Amino acid sequence: FDTVTMSKEFHQKVEDTLDKFFKAHTRQELSTGAQQRGVFLQIVATPKDIMESRQLAERQFWVDIPHPELGRSIRYPGSFVKASATPLKLERRAPLIGEHNVEIYENELGFTQEEIEKLKAKGVT
Repeated sequence: FDTVTMSKEFHQKVEDTLDKFFKAHTRQELSTGAQQRGVFLQIVATPKDIMESRQLAERQFWVDIPHPELGRSIRYPGSFVKASATPLKLERRAPLIGEHNVEIYENELGFTQEEIEKLKAKGVT
């Protein structure tokens, strides 16, 4: 629709009609109906959909990584590709807040211990 030449009333009527139509159907019904009619429509997956995806489960995409500081494991997304000759592996958890500060501040940024202590005193983590 050309929103420049379309009246606000007509635009609102179209929007209301589409809103009512989409709310009356499940995402799966909309997807199936669109495929049957040759209409391009893509379902947007929710985080729950992704975590419960049969495809991702079958390809063993999710990896449980131990978090000793929490006393449990957390599920992470695994590698984006399965390669038999050169497999990619997720082997460790994400860093904790501030875990690598010294390495970054000293080694990468060249801060002195005194400068780091001043930052800590100001609440920088």
